[in-house]
Amino acid sequence: MTTQAYGYLRASTDRQDASVPAQKDAILEFARPNDVDVVQWFIDDGVSGKSFDRPSYRRMRALILGGNPDNVGHVIVWSLSRFARVEPDDFIVERQALAKAGVTILSATEAIRGDRTLADGLLSYVSAYQNREFLVKLSKDVTRGMRALVENGFWPSVAPLGYDRLVVDNQHNPVVVNDRPLILKRGQLKGNQNHVILVPGDETEQAAIRFMFEKRAHERVGLRRIAADLNETGLQTIKGQPWKQSTVRSCLTNLTYIGHTRYGVRRKYKGVRNQIEGVELARNPRDEWITVEDTHEALIPMDLFERVASTFRENGRRGPRTIGGRRKLMLFTSAIVCSRCGANYQCRPRKKNGRTYLYYECSGRTVGRTKDRCDSWSVNADKLKEFIFGEIQERVSTEEFQIALKAYLVGRLGQIIRSNIFDIKPLQKEITEFESKKRRLLDAISDGLVERDDPVMAEKLGELNDRLLLLTTQRREAEKLMHAELNPDVIAAQLIERVRD
Repeated sequence: MTTQAYGYLRASTDRQDASVPAQKDAILEFARPNDVDVVQWFIDDGVSGKSFDRPSYRRMRALILGGNPDNVGHVIVWSLSRFARVEPDDFIVERQALAKAGVTILSATEAIRGDRTLADGLLSYVSAYQNREFLVKLSKDVTRGMRALVENGFWPSVAPLGYDRLVVDNQHNPVVVNDRPLILKRGQLKGNQNHVILVPGDETEQAAIRFMFEKRAHERVGLRRIAADLNETGLQTIKGQPWKQSTVRSCLTNLTYIGHTRYGVRRKYKGVRNQIEGVELARNPRDEWITVEDTHEALIPMDLFERVASTFRENGRRGPRTIGGRRKLMLFTSAIVCSRCGANYQCRPRKKNGRTYLYYECSGRTVGRTKDRCDSWSVNADKLKEFIFGEIQERVSTEEFQIALKAYLVGRLGQIIRSNIFDIKPLQKEITEFESKKRRLLDAISDGLVERDDPVMAEKLGELNDRLLLLTTQRREAEKLMHAELNPDVIAAQLIERVRD
């Protein structure tokens, strides 16, 4: 009998693995003799496996855990390293989540068949551990190599504003192409055999850097005003975004502009199990930072840089926010864009007559997108919520919406009803396991191995009874659903009636 499956393909940014077409061919060669039909492919090309936060994998996962409409039984990968290079425990948690939906992970090049045997489990865990250790070792090797590059006077990253990257050899001699030194465009790769150093770049960008330092040092202009002046000129950051206080501050404190190179300030770390939320940045200890002086031509003289640094030292740490209160994450935070300055609206609390009110305010009042503080009106959070949900309620009541909603519900309910969502076999297996545990405990009590009045055993027996009662109730309800006539049109009509109410 042919089993349906999803094919998952992934290639890392380092390209130290099989290409996507090669993985696909290997999976097809594995699937044909094993009576497996790959009904859909999910591809993450150029995406690291250090987390599960990948676009195609998230879509595949949502389909499987959201009802499994294609009724697949497997996810086939070229090897477990293509599935993920996360911590072994995180891999086990993710595999169990898919297994609860009836889907196992198969490897086309490894003896991993998802049959839940001890050998398969051990092999999967060992493979996951090796895959993670490879990533850790690779990360350490890359960091060690980057540190060596910096110590030898080469530049390790993208060029900051005002600089270009000149390709050089190991002796710092420029690489010449068509009788001209090879200068890379922003985002262009240098090749594996060469290195880069910084050289002064676009004159407009250099003028913008000098403008920031001179305004701050000689006129004591605030960061918000400097950002607004830069935005008026139309110049953007290297990421193509408008200037803000934070981006101006990062330029004014960057040692690169006095000819120094600093590396190893920030590192990435994982935040949560399964890493679905991605990674965050954190600072390394100062003793791990590397600073190499005079690696390239400076754009800013040392005395001007020190003068700007003294303005930050004079200001000291920023005091607590008093006007407008602290920002608060609310339903429509960053979803509203100011029509005057283009900044997002943020929600902040205000106190009035002993009560606290929430207002959405334009963040352009402080971030510096415009020369003057944006004078857009603030919006009461409760009134905005009442208005928006009122508009939603009005549109829900229209006949066009009811027709569209019914069409969606009928199709989705039909998929659920046709799937194995009402299969009680896993439920019955769990009931059998708990009944076996309860029987062994009662036998131990009757044989005198355990005291009947032991409070620990009594508590354990009570937990087993409660769990069995819950499972048998779920089985009874599932059996009722299995024998009931489930009509998607009737169910959709009932749901729409509830929405209308």
